[in-house]
Order: sequence, then C-alpha cells, then structure tokens
Amino acid sequence: MHSKIYVCMMIYLIGPMGSGKTTIGKILSSRLKYQFFDTDEEIKEKIGMSISSIFDKQGESGFRIIESQMLEELSKKPKSVISTGGGIVLMKENRVIMKNGTCIYLKIDFEEQLIRLANSDDRPLVSKKSDGSIKKTNAAREPFFLDLADIVIDTSNLNENEVTQQILSSLKNKNEN
Repeated sequence: MHSKIYVCMMIYLIGPMGSGKTTIGKILSSRLKYQFFDTDEEIKEKIGMSISSIFDKQGESGFRIIESQMLEELSKKPKSVISTGGGIVLMKENRVIMKNGTCIYLKIDFEEQLIRLANSDDRPLVSKKSDGSIKKTNAAREPFFLDLADIVIDTSNLNENEVTQQILSSLKNKNEN
C-alpha cells in the first residue's frame, strides 16, 4: 500500500484519554511518512512545564488557551498527524481548525479506559477525578468527538497495529469514494 493514495494533508486524532491517540499517531505518521505531533508534548516542550503544573498554575481555562494556540501553530504544518488532548474539542475555534483536516475519533469503552489510565502519571484530570467524574467528562465530550469524526475506530479490543490498519483502510476507502 503506497502512501500517495492518502490525499488528506492533516490528520487529527481525537478521543478520550487513554484511547491510544499518541501511540497510534506515531505509528500512523510513520506509515504515511507524515510528521507527528502530540499537542500535550509540544506544550510541555514550549512552556517547560508538565501539563499538571500548567493546570495547577493557570487552571484548566489557562491550559485550554495554550492548547488552542498550539493547535493553531501545528495545523500550519502540512502532512502531519496530530494527536490531541481529550478536551481540545471543547473550544469552538479548535473544532473549526480541525474540520479543515481529517478527524479520526479513537473510541474506547470505559472499563478499558480505566485499565489504560491506571498507569498514568501526568493526567491532571484523572488524578483529581473519580471514575464517575471521568464517565461524566467522556459523556460531555462524546457529541463533539462524533460531530468532528470523519472516521471512528473503537480501540477497546484492538492492538495498535490493528487500529492503524483500520485507519489506513478507512482513509483509502474515503479517498476512493
């Protein structure tokens, strides 16, 4: 399969924490020979603080502004796969930016999400929340994920290679139609 069949210049991976956006983004970008960016990693590098520290110092709203600026900056880099933070869909301007690319919603069932997040150390909204609160966060974001999604892949029972292959097949089918 040759990467020239993919005509989308920007691919945004969206979905809740733990759905595999960063892992899949790295594999997908390598397969497509695209650049890979993770909004959280880019923010940490630019600001010089962990996401948790930014949340502590500037609150969620301060973080969301920084996140928006980073998305805007990264969206100007063609042939990129951008892994986004779960809450990036909350701001309308971010949704407008991402509508200009191909959005792939990596869906995950709640039980699998909890298993994956159990080993997480830099997720400010997980460490401070109960399971019920995470479920509520997911429910609030779900309509935005679905509205943006050009492709939806349930990652719950798939390994990273299976997810990547489903994305590549979906992109190929999308471009053939």
